[in-house]
Amino acid sequence: MEPLSLSVTSWDFVDEFVDLYRGWIIPEVYLHWAALSVLAAAVEDRVCLRMVDFSPLYPNLWVFLVGDSGTGKDSAIGAAQQLLPKDALWCVDGKVTISGLYDYMERQQRASQRLGAPVYLVSSDVVEQLPIGAEAMDFMSRVLPLYGGRDRELIDITRTSGTKTVNRPLLNWIAGCTRSWFPRAVHPDVFTAGFAGRTVFVCADPVYEAYEVITPPRKPDHDARMERLRRHCRDLLTIEGEFVFTDRGEIFYQQWLAHQVERLRTTQLADVERNVLTRARTTVVKLAMVYALSRWRPGKPLVVDDEAIVRADRAFRDVVVKNIVTVATYAYQSPETQARVVVEEIIRLNSPISRTKLMRYAMERGVKTSRHLTEILEVLLEAQRIRMEQKTTGGRPMTLYTWIVPTVRLPHTVGNE
Repeated sequence: MEPLSLSVTSWDFVDEFVDLYRGWIIPEVYLHWAALSVLAAAVEDRVCLRMVDFSPLYPNLWVFLVGDSGTGKDSAIGAAQQLLPKDALWCVDGKVTISGLYDYMERQQRASQRLGAPVYLVSSDVVEQLPIGAEAMDFMSRVLPLYGGRDRELIDITRTSGTKTVNRPLLNWIAGCTRSWFPRAVHPDVFTAGFAGRTVFVCADPVYEAYEVITPPRKPDHDARMERLRRHCRDLLTIEGEFVFTDRGEIFYQQWLAHQVERLRTTQLADVERNVLTRARTTVVKLAMVYALSRWRPGKPLVVDDEAIVRADRAFRDVVVKNIVTVATYAYQSPETQARVVVEEIIRLNSPISRTKLMRYAMERGVKTSRHLTEILEVLLEAQRIRMEQKTTGGRPMTLYTWIVPTVRLPHTVGNE
């Protein structure tokens, strides 16, 4: 399906939120997806669209903001969370184990006598919430069943925690993490088989244009616009019903499905890409529902129209498909390989760099000891990726490392002689 131009004629929650913080150091793509996450969380399991075997498809999202420390992940998540009334949702924001999460869902469901168990998991610093290692690996391998929200009874039995029974679990999840988290927190098989297809990975670089801005620009009507955004969230907290396609929305979706089938049949894809594209059949509908909620007004029907499908397709192509291979590269790296890539990048961006400064930067990004750094540097020196030299500055010896630009050999032609 060819991209279409949209004529935005009505107020839109996501656009308003992004514009409110435009010019800040937070990447706009982070703001966009943090706003989508809040919309999805606000309706919990009270809205759906009937699709395969007429089972309900809910608009819950798993959104991971991926970037280096200081990129603005926590700021984007925090700004969006301000829009939700306190204690309006079953929300977990803090350290949690998978057994603890199941226990929380079971306890909340029993106390409320609610048929479903929708939970909003907020992990602005996922490394703090899910420490790298066995604990994170266990969480990621057992969290996948919470994505569905189908009419099912989920039973989790462990030796230490006993039996947890949760009816119709549904997890909305927003998280912020660095790329170094993946290889030591998600097993490659779990990433490929389930996690990648369920999760939107939103990658961004720091907004260097705003880096020197001490006080971010504040719109004159900031408070009034924030109140309108909060009112929209309050309206969504009471909404209940089923989405339907408009005639044009259904035609657009059918055209999109035909395009996807052709792509899956004719394109050479990595396993993780194929899994993501196969699951796209429902991912795009989830996104379309959330974009429809962004423009919904009280008293109006819940419809997925052509504009919602187009916006969902654009988001899927520009973010989901674009970033999946990049994030998969992180996830499949061994910790040793990733540490070497980190050191390479630091030297390349700061060349020449002193040993002292290199050690400080490397420790900030996961290289734990001086010995570990030395081992990595020996590998890079032997591979002729870097050059080491000794200098004396102010009477003190200093070791400098310089990135060696790879030499491109031109083919031998008359013009190159």
